[in-house]
Amino acid sequence: AIARAGIPERVDPRIQGVTLEALQMKQPGADMVKKLYKEASEAFRKGEKWTRAADGGKVRREAKQEARSMLRDARIFEKQAAQAALRKTSVLCGTLTGFASALRDAGDDAEVSQFDVVVIDEASQATAPAVLLALPHLREGGSGRSRVILAGDHRQLPPTVLT
Repeated sequence: AIARAGIPERVDPRIQGVTLEALQMKQPGADMVKKLYKEASEAFRKGEKWTRAADGGKVRREAKQEARSMLRDARIFEKQAAQAALRKTSVLCGTLTGFASALRDAGDDAEVSQFDVVVIDEASQATAPAVLLALPHLREGGSGRSRVILAGDHRQLPPTVLT
């Protein structure tokens, strides 16, 4: 499968379905993430309401604690969805910044961050050391299929390195 890392709002509408965010939303438990974020937000609002309470603010503290717990759970589910989406991905496209964000979301699971092909967009803006950071994310194997593809329009964004 192919996935586009980066900010979904900056992606052409025709390929919105292959953004990592869209692929994450198709994973089991994705609707639970939305629900937990919504409930956490409501619990935070409840905890922020000022009331004169005889309990010394116990209800407010408990509401905030519950909200933090829901956010923690939502982040765990979100990370699992990101890992599941990346695990199914063989071709990852995006800018180096998009890769960094996507791989950070996936965590330390080496299996998740291995791809057959990495397409680096806006390569004319990338420095050589930054491009080299993509190499450890290529799948090892005897097939010889692992590739890094550099893409970019030198007329759209001028090169960062001229040598």
